[in-house]
Amino acid sequence: MARFSCWHPSPGEPALEAIEPEQLLEHCRERLRRLDLYPEPVRLEGVRIRVAPLFFRLPRFRRYHGYALFRTILLRRPPGCGASDDLVTHELCHIWQGQHRRWHMLFTYATTRYRDNPYEREARWAVKETVKGQPAGEGVSDRLGDCGRLASGGESIHSCREK
Repeated sequence: MARFSCWHPSPGEPALEAIEPEQLLEHCRERLRRLDLYPEPVRLEGVRIRVAPLFFRLPRFRRYHGYALFRTILLRRPPGCGASDDLVTHELCHIWQGQHRRWHMLFTYATTRYRDNPYEREARWAVKETVKGQPAGEGVSDRLGDCGRLASGGESIHSCREK
């Protein structure tokens, strides 16, 4: 795999000259591992990062800087050149969500507006909770309002309301 040469981590973490995609994925997995969102940690087998600026020229995808497919994270720019480890962590969280609730996640994306989507809110929350220096695991129910964790099944997606 190609090496990313301009990766810069979150504030408070040392910058690296160059990083292998596997190292970046492992770093982001360690961030997510601090959270207790799903019964098993995110699996990195087969997960890859691709820089695909042409993908983000498509009309529906112009507003995004990253996009997660089943086992691929697409980035508009290489990490550190417009894509941070926060963005990769956010997209890796979507892969984790898909590993545990793929069909529900796809249905929700098809039927819910982007800003109201509970999976998007959960991924944004996961990034905020794992920024260096912040304790993880506090305020779990705050990120989704009254529905608690998405992984703790049963609640209707339509009953989730952001506080």
